Amino acid sequence: MIASLPASVFSNVRPFIIDLNLIATNKCTQNCPMCNSALQYQANSTTITLEEFQRFVRMLRPYHVATCSISGGEPTLVPDMPKMLEFVVEHFPFGVSILSNLYGNSGRIRRVMESALRNNVTICVSFDGFGEIADKLRDARHVSERVTENIEAINEMRKELASSSILTLHTVISDMNLHQLPDILAFSKEMGWTHTIAPINHFYYLPSEKWIPKLSYSRELVQACNFLLKQPHLSQLHSFIREIPNYARNRASKLCPYLSRVLKTFKLFLEPNGDISLCDRVPIGSLLETPLSSMFNGPKYEERLQTFSECQGCWLSCFVEPFLAIKTENLVRLDFLNRIPK
Repeated sequence: MIASLPASVFSNVRPFIIDLNLIATNKCTQNCPMCNSALQYQANSTTITLEEFQRFVRMLRPYHVATCSISGGEPTLVPDMPKMLEFVVEHFPFGVSILSNLYGNSGRIRRVMESALRNNVTICVSFDGFGEIADKLRDARHVSERVTENIEAINEMRKELASSSILTLHTVISDMNLHQLPDILAFSKEMGWTHTIAPINHFYYLPSEKWIPKLSYSRELVQACNFLLKQPHLSQLHSFIREIPNYARNRASKLCPYLSRVLKTFKLFLEPNGDISLCDRVPIGSLLETPLSSMFNGPKYEERLQTFSECQGCWLSCFVEPFLAIKTENLVRLDFLNRIPK
């Protein structure tokens, strides 16, 4: 899709920032083998405070960031998270989402989720299967049972609060849980939640000794993707789902937003200490020391782009779907976001 666009589209349009991914904490209640969250911060248990986040938002105001995704680690572990959700919705005009595993202390989780629901924040929950499969994939005990209890509690709270929050389950598929996919989708449908899917991604920067599930190309995988395309509550582009089998056999196109003219600043990660990074969590600078616009012209940023040009590519919806969805005429409509100060 992106290759069919004229070169002038990319040479004449300044990059824009759609999503700020706040890493609210590097602590987590699970230890998922496929997670890249703590790549550069495995020994750093920092957690952001409301005051720090407010300061960062003020510093980012000139860049007109459209949306904010709050993740971790596990964001419900952040003591200030309920107040942060009240604050953040006023500053990102196209929406806020919180990504959680809903695993751990139920009282803590439900306090945060109540605030999310009151403020109509989108809630996205990781759910990779049932029973022993889920426990192994999440390296925790009784995962599906405990998460299900919190999902049901969120549904009740949503009714009581008359919230318009979008509720989504997200599943990372691998050879281990592929056979459970019909039951997983049936569960989200029963709960009344939308669903998103991603294949397991073997990030080139993960330690080689780390155990990671795999996704093999197979007849079962093709059938699973065909099944997904028939699910009315699947909230994704069909073109993304159709290419998962090709990704599994290393035949999918490499669609990296960071290597494009228009999407190169599409998604940025903000660490609790103010560091800004791209997908690999290697800082290109700190908001406390360097203006964001200067980071995009600095050597660390160029080093990351060179590294990305040599990687094998991923198939994650937050990076790939923008390429699949973008249309030439939409670039003009996005011009109001192209105001990165020089």
